[in-house]
Amino acid sequence: MGPFGTAIPKRSRLRPARTVAVLGAAALALLAAAAAPPAMAQPLTPPAGPRHAAGPPRCPSPPRELPYRRSEAIPEGYHHSSKARRGLLIAGATSLTSIYLSTAAVAVIDQESRSRDDLAALYVPLAGPFIALDSARPNTAGLYALVGVGISQAAAAAILVAALVARKDVLVRNDLASVRWTLAPAAVGGAGAGLGVLARW
Repeated sequence: MGPFGTAIPKRSRLRPARTVAVLGAAALALLAAAAAPPAMAQPLTPPAGPRHAAGPPRCPSPPRELPYRRSEAIPEGYHHSSKARRGLLIAGATSLTSIYLSTAAVAVIDQESRSRDDLAALYVPLAGPFIALDSARPNTAGLYALVGVGISQAAAAAILVAALVARKDVLVRNDLASVRWTLAPAAVGGAGAGLGVLARW
């Protein structure tokens, strides 16, 4: 019976039961979805491109020179040789050239300004400053200047000769040609003599 004494139809009595059943099914579905493990994302693979055949690995070439030690055997592919000491060679050649050009420029300026050849001996390397001591008859300052220039040229020439004579022993690869520089007496003009640089390979 209803609140006002009316009878409740049978259909209205069944609706709450259906609603409870639907809600229960939805709750079970949500629980099942929450309990399921999350799907793992598949990693993206780049498209496969053309593969190039890898060539044989390149072997590094052996060094051009190795230090020479008398107590050790010469490795295969090398031979004993010697070379000029590059540092001394550059220092001696640069010093001698710069000093000589400076003294020659002084001789040119003196000849053009005074129209005299008192310092013409400065055109001669090494011995020129000492020859000018007699031909130019300089004062005290000029005397010290000429002596200093002569000693400087002689020292630079000594360094250059030491670089060529006191050679450094090295081991050189057999497939590389080596050039050997040496000093030797040479004829200059008809009756003159001097030093010449010879190359041997």
